Amino acid sequence: MKILIIDAFSEAHLEALRALGLTVEYKPQLTADELPAAIEDASIVVARSKEVKSAAIARAKALALIVRAGAGVNTIDVKAASAH
Repeated sequence: MKILIIDAFSEAHLEALRALGLTVEYKPQLTADELPAAIEDASIVVARSKEVKSAAIARAKALALIVRAGAGVNTIDVKAASAH
């Protein structure tokens, strides 16, 4: 299972995810324009301050979960995610 992390994340947490057997793609430098292509084959996306908009969600083929590493869901298009 592939997890795409699009914001800064500690190396210790990245290693913990890898230890679970997840394929971790760490791309904190992704721009909003690059996210739709990057999200296509991810099962899980972890975001903090970057927005996960409907255009990106629509491109996702395997997406099952979007995690906000912080409080709230204001950076996630919840309506598009729920419909997906």
